[in-house]
Amino acid sequence: MRCQLPHLLPAIFLVTACIGDGGRDDVEHDRSWGKADDTAVSGVLRITEVLAHPANRDAVFVELLDVGDDRVDLTDYTLSVGESRSELRAIDSHAHVIEPGQLAVVIDPDVARELDLAALGLPADSVVVTTEHDLGALLGESQQLIVRDDSDAATDKADATTSLQLVAVERTREGGFAPSAYGSSPGLRNAIRGDAIQLFFARPPEHTDDRIAPELAKVIDSATVSLDCAFFQVKNHDLIAAFVRAAQRGVRVRFVTDTTYFTHPDYIAGYQQLIAAGIPVIADQRSALMHSKFMVVDGRSVWTGSYNLVAHENRAFDHADNALYLRSKKLAELHTRQFEQMFAGRFGKAKAPSREHRAYVDGVAVDVYFAPTDSLKDRMLEAVSSARFSAHFATFSFYQRELLAAVVSVQQRGAEVRGMFDGTTTTQSNSAFVALAATGTDVRTADRAAPYLFFHNKYFVLDYGTAHATVATGSPNFSESAYKINDEALYLIRDRGIAAEYYEAYRYFYDAGVGPNKPTTAPPPVVISEVMHRESAAPGEAAFIELANIGTTAVDASTLHLAARGGVRVAVSGHSVLIEPGARFVIAARPELPLAVGTPLVLSTGANQIVSTCEASRFAGPGMSLAREDLGAPDRVSTWAAAVPSPGE
Repeated sequence: MRCQLPHLLPAIFLVTACIGDGGRDDVEHDRSWGKADDTAVSGVLRITEVLAHPANRDAVFVELLDVGDDRVDLTDYTLSVGESRSELRAIDSHAHVIEPGQLAVVIDPDVARELDLAALGLPADSVVVTTEHDLGALLGESQQLIVRDDSDAATDKADATTSLQLVAVERTREGGFAPSAYGSSPGLRNAIRGDAIQLFFARPPEHTDDRIAPELAKVIDSATVSLDCAFFQVKNHDLIAAFVRAAQRGVRVRFVTDTTYFTHPDYIAGYQQLIAAGIPVIADQRSALMHSKFMVVDGRSVWTGSYNLVAHENRAFDHADNALYLRSKKLAELHTRQFEQMFAGRFGKAKAPSREHRAYVDGVAVDVYFAPTDSLKDRMLEAVSSARFSAHFATFSFYQRELLAAVVSVQQRGAEVRGMFDGTTTTQSNSAFVALAATGTDVRTADRAAPYLFFHNKYFVLDYGTAHATVATGSPNFSESAYKINDEALYLIRDRGIAAEYYEAYRYFYDAGVGPNKPTTAPPPVVISEVMHRESAAPGEAAFIELANIGTTAVDASTLHLAARGGVRVAVSGHSVLIEPGARFVIAARPELPLAVGTPLVLSTGANQIVSTCEASRFAGPGMSLAREDLGAPDRVSTWAAAVPSPGE
């Protein structure tokens, strides 16, 4: 192969004015970022990211998204720029049909002849096609890029462009195009459609009331056809009222729940309100738990997560939780099959195993597994064992021994492992907290001096900050019963942006937590203050990281280490160099620390204590760096802005 996409200098598009579908515009006047043209599109394919590269046409690609409800055969489509057209063609041994919500990548014919997905930085299950003619030449014509179906109708349009050798452009949530925050990410979703994936986190004590319940009420109130609900606990009066309203306006509402709570004195009144409104409620009638927490909305969307429908009246809000709302007809179908079995009275091992597990939501691969018939333990072991660089987890309880062994093994391979537990489950001898603490792992619980926290999350963030970042979340605790006898729903979500949001939620609790191996000495008073990525640097400029000493004592740079999340940890300085109070220390980019756009950075001590991070790593603009706006702000809430590079100042 002549090149590898991740290692090439990418490109930024400069917009051309468009003069009709076939008109030419050889003189560029508009230097704003590109825009989508949705005025004359009727199909299901959308252009989501484009990389043009005048110096190396092998690096070019066009990324497409299926926004419809049906599979799409890409060989029925063409790309056109001005009067030039090129059919999309299949590549031997690679899929050319994409599923609803899935991304596909169009590459140059020369690259396609020696296709290596890993070398191109594409996910293993990528749909990849090529063009009939030279893709680089096609994009280089600097006119409007159009995707056409087999009837020659335009299914999407976007301004075609010339390029600087910097980054790709991608469709934004608002519908236009802008430089990619990640430089270039063929086959990986960034932020295309703002409402297709919504995440909700409850974070007491910052949140003094339940922020998730009102969002769920909005979803219930939006239903027009059906609500199929599998909820472990149902007691929140506002949500019960929302379900009753839905039934009263003609929405078909059905429930399955756990017998323990269906017959509990504190819950009976709520369930009876549902039944009185004509809503059927089926309890599992067994000692194992119907522990799922999902709802299928109108057969097209799924609400899910770790969130229970409980009430918090007359006491402080204390539940740390998470929930997701995913708009995907395919994902809804997978959950409906599960729900119908339980509604028919088949719970636990009486259910049939799922035939399918994967759906795509806005370009994100989401795999769902239902306990106890879909081997959740094996899926979790596979996911955690595949972590290359980091495993951060937040859990109510963690007793499963094989999963513990997998976490320990990942740590022994050199990955960063940290975790947050609910405090009520950590003192028992069989808790993973005890075992991990004994190995020196920095695991934590809520500070007992702080307000009581019911830490109900159940998720792993694996390889955060890398292109293959994965979140494992859902209803199951990390226990044998969750995997073997309960009714549960587990989700493996492979997306860098979603992983970043879960990681940030985890850090909110972890940073304030306490544990036997939490460092007791204050970290050195040094922060990452400015970052110049290699994609931002102008010709002749160098990428760099700047550190600032914001304390009153000098810090020896040789005691500090830098790493990209998912990268190699390297010493800041090979010999003793003091960073004086108020001084800046500049580190030039190195081959082992390439400073790519989109890669979060972490500064740590030799003992692996986190000193400072740059989690908001993104493209700042051509020739611009990212600068921390408030050097004294905690990393988790620090803001970064584009700035004129000023290393050492």
